[in-house]
Amino acid sequence: MEQSVLIPRGRETLSGMLYQPDGEIRCGMVMCAPLFEERKSSHRVMVDAARTFAANGCAVLRFDYCGCGDSTGDFKNYSCPDWREDITCAARFMNGQTGMNRLGLLGLRLGASLAFEAARMNESFDFTVLWEPIIHGRRYFDYELRRKLIREMVTFGQSRVTRETLLKDLKDGQPIDLDGYAVTSRLFHDITTIDLIKAAAQGPRKVLLVHIAPSGAVPRELSALKEAGLDGGAHVDLISTEEDPFWNLVGLVECPSLIEKTKGWINLLTSNTGQPLNT
Repeated sequence: MEQSVLIPRGRETLSGMLYQPDGEIRCGMVMCAPLFEERKSSHRVMVDAARTFAANGCAVLRFDYCGCGDSTGDFKNYSCPDWREDITCAARFMNGQTGMNRLGLLGLRLGASLAFEAARMNESFDFTVLWEPIIHGRRYFDYELRRKLIREMVTFGQSRVTRETLLKDLKDGQPIDLDGYAVTSRLFHDITTIDLIKAAAQGPRKVLLVHIAPSGAVPRELSALKEAGLDGGAHVDLISTEEDPFWNLVGLVECPSLIEKTKGWINLLTSNTGQPLNT
């Protein structure tokens, strides 16, 4: 069953979609979307995943952060701590709707980083699935700036601003436009200070890391994140799936392997043994 829901969040309201199994609910999951253009490009895969997990006995809640999608609020007034609070608020709503205490998080890209932090700060989450997480926020933001300049060069024949100008505006407290979103100095700071490896020692306890790429070895930083989590006493599994980076693509994209491997890990986690997959 799929149901459009409104989630109270102080003065704001989060828009969401709740997917409930037709039968016994074995666990619940809140899905944490990425930001900017990646949110739009990943929508189809996130919906497909939510439907697959629900058909497998896992209730799922997708939602929009404050200032995003159909949720209330102005994007420029929010940043990472606010969106982490949105995740907690969505989880509380999920628990009230389903009565399911065994609740996990699944995030993609920057949504995975937010999920990691939300789970780190709230031990009530039973598991955390991180699809291609943003491990170092500064590298991610530099990449987004390069994409902006390349798009301007393709559209106008040249970049109308420089990277240095954009960074100076942020330093001076002026927001910059990124994919139509007003990125404030506060958001810039919160994104660029993300470092999951440094935080992993006090990170979530049961984690699935997923590398998504057409081919190639697992990036060194993803392996380092796994090792940092293990050193902190967490159970961390790392798997790869050979599929395209759908969050950067336009059009119909399907990722059956990604969804099935994630479903298999959750099945093992919620089985009688309660032990995740070791890979």
